[in-house]
Amino acid sequence: MQGVGATTPGAEREPVVGFEAWRHAVSSAFVPIDARVDVAGGFAGRLSAHRFGDVSLACVAGSAVTVSRTPRMIRREDRGLVKMSMQMRGHGLIVQDGREAVLAPGDMALNDASRPYTLDFSDDFLMLVVMLPRDALNTRTFEFSRLTARTISGRSGTGAVLASMTTSLVGQSAAGELEPSVYLSDAIVNLLDAICAETAGSPRRPADAHRTAMLLRVQGFIEDHLGESDLATARIAAEHHVSVRYVQKLFESAGTTVREWIRMRRIERCRHDLLDARLSSVPVGAIGSRWGFTDPAHFSRVIRQHLGLPPSELRLAGRAGLPTARTPRVLVTPGVRAQSDGFGQLTRSTFRPAYEGF
Repeated sequence: MQGVGATTPGAEREPVVGFEAWRHAVSSAFVPIDARVDVAGGFAGRLSAHRFGDVSLACVAGSAVTVSRTPRMIRREDRGLVKMSMQMRGHGLIVQDGREAVLAPGDMALNDASRPYTLDFSDDFLMLVVMLPRDALNTRTFEFSRLTARTISGRSGTGAVLASMTTSLVGQSAAGELEPSVYLSDAIVNLLDAICAETAGSPRRPADAHRTAMLLRVQGFIEDHLGESDLATARIAAEHHVSVRYVQKLFESAGTTVREWIRMRRIERCRHDLLDARLSSVPVGAIGSRWGFTDPAHFSRVIRQHLGLPPSELRLAGRAGLPTARTPRVLVTPGVRAQSDGFGQLTRSTFRPAYEGF
């Protein structure tokens, strides 16, 4: 089959698999899918999968094929995952939510595995796919449905940054030159957040823009002082020469409260440090104290409640390469209430990648 990984490092060392093996591998690495080809005996494909925290990167190659995810499959298994698919070679078509995104090399598009979709490849193709929990993104479910199946350029702007970064991560990971890191997964999530915001492109009124700017200033101040025990609404208001009620209304317009925002940012900072291999010798209690949790028992309860495991077990899970929950992301757009309905977690795949060298 011409073009399936033929010019990428290490491709010649990996076997090309047939249709059924490829379909099973894709279903295992992503979500269960159905696939159809005109002539199954003439199909050839490869797949390489790599995990960076709760973000999975995969290179998928194959002959002409149509892939679909049906309502029945979704009812059977729905882990709240979304994907950004980047066309590296060949041409593709993504259909979801009543829209069609035509992809040429260098294009990308979002799709939601919790709703039916179809991918159609009319010829040999190579695609790089980013998969992650929808809740990791700073975008609500009903907003994400407006972003799916829209062609996004990966040749310029933020799309080009994401394409360059993920391509490099896959290459270095396949070569054994890169260790997974929570910071790398967060960098990918932040880039996807930026792309989602750019794709949404909703114009704001001047008053909204002013409130957004103030909210971002306040959030920046909170970020710089997270470890300080006296960080509270009154101090924040005084530092910004506004009333306490004004600060409260800023956060209410984003669907949260000042206290909740501080708490969730502290939890996220603790999560970072607990999963950072460079800080493995730092006692768990010291990490909690560093970010404002001075009572070890309270710290353990909060982390368990929001991240699913107590701090020590979360650290061990990170060392073992297991996926870990994130703190819910909250929108910062004034005038639009945000919601957070849990944590999406990737399950461990038993599939041994058939191809590691895209």
